Amino acid sequence: MRTAYFDTNVYNNWVLRGGLVDTPRVAEALTAAGIRVLLSPINVVEILQTADPGRREDLVMACQAVCDAEMLVEPEALVVDQLVSLVPDDRIAHFTLKTATDGSVLAAVWADVHVDRRRTFGVDGADLKRFDVARAVFAYYYHSHFSRGGTIEDADLLSGKSSSSAGDILYSIREARTRALGKAVAAGRLPRVGEHLFLLAVAVLCVGWTPFPLRIDAYWRALGLDLTADRVDYVGAKLWPLLHLTALHGLAAIMAWQSTQAYNPGNFFDCYHVAYLPHVDLFVTDDAQLSRAREWWPESTLLAKIVGTETLQGEMAG
Repeated sequence: MRTAYFDTNVYNNWVLRGGLVDTPRVAEALTAAGIRVLLSPINVVEILQTADPGRREDLVMACQAVCDAEMLVEPEALVVDQLVSLVPDDRIAHFTLKTATDGSVLAAVWADVHVDRRRTFGVDGADLKRFDVARAVFAYYYHSHFSRGGTIEDADLLSGKSSSSAGDILYSIREARTRALGKAVAAGRLPRVGEHLFLLAVAVLCVGWTPFPLRIDAYWRALGLDLTADRVDYVGAKLWPLLHLTALHGLAAIMAWQSTQAYNPGNFFDCYHVAYLPHVDLFVTDDAQLSRAREWWPESTLLAKIVGTETLQGEMAG
């Protein structure tokens, strides 16, 4: 049986196209075609951020109908697993994953929700605020900065920040984005993958500006590195030459490519979704911009897994 990963827009635009009453038929057709759909914590985050409560519950029920009981781990757990294999250390060996569905922090919650259609995911306000900060950093500010010819040297993300509270950080990011938007969009811009990889290494690995930082925090605790400056030194000394072998490089490549395109509200989560490409057979999306990434890097066997819903439907039909 093949595994498929659905970008969250697929649940919105295809699985629910005929309404909830049609989702059992979609589930039966997928099973008949030998396709097992895996849900991810990133899907869950996007669903929980759906403003309309009714639509949000429809999306949860659509996932209950078509998705497997197993859940993919967080992208951060995939990154830590890769770091453990690249820079072995007995102190962190226990972070090794057996499979890509081995131990998501939401696995137990999803197992309960999957079997009982009356259950749903809870919304933690503090968690959603953390997601807002991560999205503001990557999707709002960095896109605005790099698409206007900015570089890593002149990035000024937190000027004027006076505290570490999420609200204050968001204010600083919005102020920085406003300054960036005052500049003209650069012509002929190219993806700056290396710069985005460095920014992700600092923001995601060292600071923890990421949707699910628990595994990363535990990784640093195991290594005895609590200060951000010490983590940056460790990344520079031991991890930097190897980061291109991790999922962070894929995130950086998509983020850098997005900076050459028009802004899309879904940009931030697209980067995290692609972390699952090595772990599934099909990656299904209705996002035209993400699909165009295949044209940017046509020799990539991973990006070749990205297909539209029409391609999936064609396979299911014949």
